[in-house]
Amino acid sequence: MFKNFSRNSADENANSNVLPLAPQDSKVIAAQEKAASDQQELIEFLELKSQLHDALLYRFNFSIIDKVLPDELRREVANLVSDFLAQENKPVRSEEFKRIVNELMHEVLGLGPLETLMSDSDVSEVMVVDPSTIYVEKGGKIERTRHHFIDEESCRAVIERIVTPLGRRIDESAPLVDARLPDGSRVN
Repeated sequence: MFKNFSRNSADENANSNVLPLAPQDSKVIAAQEKAASDQQELIEFLELKSQLHDALLYRFNFSIIDKVLPDELRREVANLVSDFLAQENKPVRSEEFKRIVNELMHEVLGLGPLETLMSDSDVSEVMVVDPSTIYVEKGGKIERTRHHFIDEESCRAVIERIVTPLGRRIDESAPLVDARLPDGSRVN
């Protein structure tokens, strides 16, 4: 069928001006693949943490949580995480297990994802835009962090935990608050 097929010399001349596509730099491709992989890992981690957070809320009596010693609470949280992961057949590395337990402890007793940022001496300001967007100021430069709240509710709970002891409240009728923490830090 194609025996009599021949190229037209005009077509060859027209195509001579077309440059072949340059292969992308392998470093660029590797960086893009790593970024996509990191994003997927973060999504999976947040989903797992959300499931564990729900299990924690179901299992613990938070009305007496302040009466439980932190080490005992940490053991209980670690047991919950271990049981949940075994039941769901979701193995995790040791450092990831510790990270999950620490972050859940921060959510129960502290300021959730803000806890590690607040304890970083290089951070001069923490700015929460929404549950998934948190910025910090370090050395005069503002940068976005990889820290996230699990959801809107956990973000709101941390805000309440910050402003309630200060005699302030925040809700839809009063969505902004300006106050000082006992250590002198400003909350806005």
